Amino acid sequence: MDNTSRRRFLAAWTGIVTVGGLAGCADNGSGGTESTVDPNTRTQTTQQSTETGNQDGSGTSTGIDTASGSSMLSYNPGRTGATPDETGPTNDITVAWSFQTGAGVESSPAVVDSKVYIGSNDGNVYALDATDSTKEWAFEAGPLVDASPAVVAGTVYIGDNDGTVYAIDAEDGTEQWTFEVSGPAASPAVVDERVYVSGYDGGLYALDTATGTEQWAYNVGDSFAPTPAVADNVVYFTTAEGSVVAVAADSGTEQWSSKVNRFGIGESLAVTGGTVYGGTDVGTIYALDANTGTEEWVFDTGSSYVNTQTSPAIANGTVYVGTSDNTGAKNNDVYALDTVDGSQQWKYEVQDVDEGPPKPVEGGPAVIDETVYLSFRNHGVQALDAETGAERWLFETQTQSSPVVVDGTVFVGSTDDNVYALR
Repeated sequence: MDNTSRRRFLAAWTGIVTVGGLAGCADNGSGGTESTVDPNTRTQTTQQSTETGNQDGSGTSTGIDTASGSSMLSYNPGRTGATPDETGPTNDITVAWSFQTGAGVESSPAVVDSKVYIGSNDGNVYALDATDSTKEWAFEAGPLVDASPAVVAGTVYIGDNDGTVYAIDAEDGTEQWTFEVSGPAASPAVVDERVYVSGYDGGLYALDTATGTEQWAYNVGDSFAPTPAVADNVVYFTTAEGSVVAVAADSGTEQWSSKVNRFGIGESLAVTGGTVYGGTDVGTIYALDANTGTEEWVFDTGSSYVNTQTSPAIANGTVYVGTSDNTGAKNNDVYALDTVDGSQQWKYEVQDVDEGPPKPVEGGPAVIDETVYLSFRNHGVQALDAETGAERWLFETQTQSSPVVVDGTVFVGSTDDNVYALR
């Protein structure tokens, strides 16, 4: 997803807000401050009416085997971008099927129980048969859906760019409830009957999965919508002021806050093994202790811009992360770093400075079965050897969607309006 497509909104409130009275005491790193939230800025509704999209998506298919599971962005609530339970294509690939929506697809798919769930810039959320692209249902949301869904316990949770968070029945596309934020909603995480999601109104919210009722809220800063990561009953996220914050998942109480950069911090993190990993807009990748926020290491890529739209991927003691440089320098690279000390294991350079338009890494990596899968703008979906960085294959398309690999198949959206299954 291209962050420039998101609209910017302002918010004047700070702190943690409890459900009771929509106000409470906050600890946002600057001392206890009481804040009051205008209840008109956020609403939650529950209904049982079915809302289906009127986009007649069409597809072509050669058929694939049954697909199983990746329930949310970067596979899991910790956003690690990796799972030991899947395999993916390592040699020449073909298009198993494609499904055409009514506009570009910047959303990243979730694949659960042999269905692909994905948003489109045509305003619909689609459920497709993962084996042959048959459209199971389409749900008409806002005018643009570039966030990624989370699919848990038979419900699809996803937000649109008008700021509505939806809970949709995964089987038939029936709307279960909605919750409103002011501005585009980020990709949610779902853990222990809570939905964690943020919007450009400056709030990170914890919602009840069954009803959409707000349980708590935390101010992350004006015009900033981080993608939350959740691990060990703690929610980790970044703020507009360049900090990483950890709060208790059940209450929103701040555990720690660590200043990483003066400005320009990535909107997504990866958390695993007691460490938080992220990037900044000044070319650095960092690791923090997940319990205290203490810096463990910092790696300087030398690039002017580290991909901040999605989290790094963590697998086999290695951090995999891409850079996005739209300047003339075109420092669009992929790095493999040691998780312990941040030392560089390898670097893949996607283009020379005199080679065409910039090819920034847009989607967060997926690391499956010793292969790293990435999306590049003006380039396509590429597979690299996880140990050496050597090229394995390239599928040329325009994409800003993070690839998902399930049961030997790569699922990815494209700005050419299609969802692809590659194997």
